[in-house]
Amino acid sequence: MARLPFARSQVTQVFGPRDFPQDPFHKGIDFGSGVSVGLAVPVAAAGTVIGSGQSAAINFWKEVDHGGGWTTRYHMLGSSAGPAVGARVTEGQTIGFIGPKSGVSTGVHLHFEVHNKNQSRPNYGTAVDPLTNINNIPGPTGPTTPKIGEDMPKILKVPNGTIALISELGQTVYTSMSGGQGFSIGANTKAYGEVTLATEDEMTTLLRESRNRYSQLVADVAAAVKAAR
Repeated sequence: MARLPFARSQVTQVFGPRDFPQDPFHKGIDFGSGVSVGLAVPVAAAGTVIGSGQSAAINFWKEVDHGGGWTTRYHMLGSSAGPAVGARVTEGQTIGFIGPKSGVSTGVHLHFEVHNKNQSRPNYGTAVDPLTNINNIPGPTGPTTPKIGEDMPKILKVPNGTIALISELGQTVYTSMSGGQGFSIGANTKAYGEVTLATEDEMTTLLRESRNRYSQLVADVAAAVKAAR
């Protein structure tokens, strides 16, 4: 069962409409009582990190997919430290650390969101009240059948020699022979034509290079590739 990152008694701003012109429709809850800069933020439930970024308004942020269309978001982090996009996380694992006051916020806090991507509402999109929906987030499940074909994570290549491990959501997890995280399915398809699966030798090379950083995702890819052959 999922759990809130911190106690309900530490919530200083609830979900919903509020008298705050800069952000009148609060899409999450704020934990501002008893927290401080550098405090570790635990993940609400097991899942996979699918998003990460930074902006002046919400500082650093991360999003975790828990399956079934449910995700959680963690805003107002102090840096990108912690699990990166593509990493599997367990309930209670540290996703990041609370950062200093940023944007239009009035103090140090964690902004926490729960999203149900099976629905959408005006002003709130897929965001739902974390306090009443935290228990709707799916719990951990046992082993699943590896995905095959279009649904599985892929190792792709383009004619310039770049190969990349791509997550199920189309995000770059790891690249090889490209000088870093620079692989884009859309951009490379436009520049070179159809993006194709890598050869078996290329897959072996990339799996070996990325195994230490993305062991679980790499294992899923390897299982799917084996099942598809």
